[in-house]
Amino acid sequence: MLNFLGDRKRWFSPTVNDPAAQDVYRDINRVEVEDDADANLVSSNVRDNDDPFGNDWHLPCIDLDYEAHLEPSTTPGHYHLYLNRHITWDKYVDLLDALYNAGLIEFGFWHLSKERGGTFVRMPGTQKPGR
Repeated sequence: MLNFLGDRKRWFSPTVNDPAAQDVYRDINRVEVEDDADANLVSSNVRDNDDPFGNDWHLPCIDLDYEAHLEPSTTPGHYHLYLNRHITWDKYVDLLDALYNAGLIEFGFWHLSKERGGTFVRMPGTQKPGR
């Protein structure tokens, strides 16, 4: 099992490589599979989504059509994501707002980034004080 995929659902679609297929992600023939070796698609949908309140849980997986880099932070289990794509500050604020509203970034990072007019992370290997 590919650990980085976590609890995301895996799927098999017989038309995933068919250039004539209209939308392999909505394929009525798509079936959920348990074994990674049988899968040719992964979705953000969480396996065994048995939330008692009916919430539909997802683990984001995003298709980036440009270079990106995920660098481990000096805090174990934390990372910095570098998206190598130019966007305006206005658009960047939209992205930060969306990530914050979705609960994907912390309040302090969101708030201070907007206050500073940019986002800042420590250089790889640069420790936080006291660590």
